[in-house]
Amino acid sequence: MRPAAALLLLGLQVGPSVAQPASLLWPLELQPALSSTFGETRATAFHAGIDLKTWGKTGYAVRAVADGWIQRVRTSPWGYGRALYQRLADGRIAVYAHLEGFFEPVQDRVRLKQRASRRYSVQLWLEEGEIPVRRGQIIARTGQSGAGAPHLHLEIRDADNIPLNPLQQGLGPVPDTTPPTLRRLLVVPLSASTRIDGGYEAVAIPVHPSKDGEGFVAGRSVRVWGRVGLAVDSHDRADLAPNKVAVWRQGLRVDGETILTSTYERISWVDGHLVALDRLRPSSAKGSFSALFRRPGNRLSFYTTDRPETDGSLLAGGREGLPSGTHEVVVWAQDVTGNETEVRLRLDVTAPPKIIDARLTKAHGDWFLEADVTDRDDERLAVVIGAVGKVGTVVEGTIAVGAGPFTWALPAGADVAAWSLTVRDAVGNRQTRTLAVPRPVPDPEPFQLEISAIPRSRHVLLRVQSPRPLHQGPRIVGEPELHLQEESPGVFSGVFPLDESMADSAVVEISAVATDGGMGRGRLVLSAMAARPGQAQDIPLLGGDVVLHLAAGSAFEVLYPQATRLTSDALTVDPASGLRPTGLGCEIGPADAAFDEWARISMRTPAGEAQRLGLYVDGGKGKWVFLGADEDGDTGTLSTRIRAFGRFALMQDLLPPTIDNLQPESGIVVDGDVTFSADVADAGSGIKREEDVVLELDGLRLISEYDPEAERVWAVADQPLAPGAHHLVLTLRDAAGNQSQSRSDFISR
Repeated sequence: MRPAAALLLLGLQVGPSVAQPASLLWPLELQPALSSTFGETRATAFHAGIDLKTWGKTGYAVRAVADGWIQRVRTSPWGYGRALYQRLADGRIAVYAHLEGFFEPVQDRVRLKQRASRRYSVQLWLEEGEIPVRRGQIIARTGQSGAGAPHLHLEIRDADNIPLNPLQQGLGPVPDTTPPTLRRLLVVPLSASTRIDGGYEAVAIPVHPSKDGEGFVAGRSVRVWGRVGLAVDSHDRADLAPNKVAVWRQGLRVDGETILTSTYERISWVDGHLVALDRLRPSSAKGSFSALFRRPGNRLSFYTTDRPETDGSLLAGGREGLPSGTHEVVVWAQDVTGNETEVRLRLDVTAPPKIIDARLTKAHGDWFLEADVTDRDDERLAVVIGAVGKVGTVVEGTIAVGAGPFTWALPAGADVAAWSLTVRDAVGNRQTRTLAVPRPVPDPEPFQLEISAIPRSRHVLLRVQSPRPLHQGPRIVGEPELHLQEESPGVFSGVFPLDESMADSAVVEISAVATDGGMGRGRLVLSAMAARPGQAQDIPLLGGDVVLHLAAGSAFEVLYPQATRLTSDALTVDPASGLRPTGLGCEIGPADAAFDEWARISMRTPAGEAQRLGLYVDGGKGKWVFLGADEDGDTGTLSTRIRAFGRFALMQDLLPPTIDNLQPESGIVVDGDVTFSADVADAGSGIKREEDVVLELDGLRLISEYDPEAERVWAVADQPLAPGAHHLVLTLRDAAGNQSQSRSDFISR
């Protein structure tokens, strides 16, 4: 690890090499501590600023970071809540968000606009000179409006409204002597032929601090063949707060050559959704990783490479790739202050061996194991033959063979259930095949092979499982000829490629022979309709019950969407939500697919169940999230827009929102200055619009503020209440159209 202080003592320059903008004032009179930094992962975008800690409290004075004028003001129940936009004297823009209140010149204008519209949400655009501000002037108070716990969200944008890293814009410094932490590395397959540690899935490598305290070391080496990408799970911490925050810069070197560097300094709003291409969430590992390569369609500007033609991925093996053998991979990370750390990973470029065929044969009363093996970069392979019994596998013999067929005579009279064949290369890649000893019976029953598929962009990962011991492993019936490798006895996997030469669908048929002579068969129908960049198209799935509608700008790359129906167990919902599945649900992949321009999904509605229907996506932990319900009577479908695949379902929302604790209560006497409030909630489709929360006093709509996170609504009257009787009515409507209402009749002194 290299703390920034050490670098400064050596006279080295840290941080960016470009000239820094003029100093900006820290807007809070608190020690500079952060809860979030620029470029962090958010659900649908990058974090566009920094979050200043207010230690769980609200109401701190917010001071202007520089001279300028108020250009824009917004209030909303969602997003940034109350927000001020200040145009600085040098043309940049400062954004202050999640505020509790504005200074008087702004608050007066907001109040007038709200009273005119009778809505809390307003937006004001101002001209230069209307509300000028000076550096250090109090312009607001910190709060927690919009989203999140109490804090101040601060952005610095350029003159064209593009967010910049505030800590690179003359703001701070934030005391930081702690180098970033590297937790895990991820090696990602980028082609159908790629193998990582012999398998087809992404592999996460744990990272540990080195014994000497200088950086980190990978927990183990990794074996690769084919095109791969690297990604890193990293975070940073500053001195005054324990929060994990994002690093500023990270990069990849291989054998001393810089392959790619990413620096979080500038992210356009237009490209914010490309966070889906920069942050990886593999199914084989929990959490998020930052990609150190460009996925197709990724136009984010914060990557740099020494070779413009490269995308940062690595080709391992082959004539044009990294040669077979060991290579040193270095992944490093740096924070804005200049603290830096790195981790080294040993990358073994080696092709895994393959068992092309293996079977037990009998001749003249003796048993033989016949096999055909191959390896692209090893001339000699170690073969271990074992007898599988009730207590495990006993090694029968070990031999060295070259690529090609060979035969092994099995011991006579051996009473074993199965024989295992394991092939190893020089660096430890292995493949095993288990061959059950045939025990034929008259007229054996046929059986069903279970086949499932994990979609990738241009291929699927097949998984085949047999309920019976197999004498002959599963084989693809017909074209294309595929290799299925054994994961464990009775479980096999392989890659099925998809291409434009196929019809609209591709049928995968697989057969296998059990030890009793029974024939096992399995069948899977895949969609062979491709989503292509630059093409608008509709892709029907599940017999047309589900249709994907893609705009010409939707697809980043060629991909073949696949859908599977969800079972009733997968459609289980919390009864308290009021949601009722209609029976139509599906999972669409590839799971890591994303769209540039919005796509749409439509589902066929069941007859007679059109009321309160909506499209929902599985949000995890048993929570289904409402997406939309655009009805098309001509096609009998509901549709909504999407930017990613997932698990979708058509559901009815049968329960209206709930209203509790409406204040003032009926029958009580209050003073003229009173706050009206209620607790509100909807566990089904949710309350999505401010106009669906209506609080009225004596028939006049109040300017009520709705807090979706706190599940509360409140308001004050424009002027003190007149003495006498009054009635307060709160009306709520959820996204499905369910409505509830509560009334309170009270008296004002």
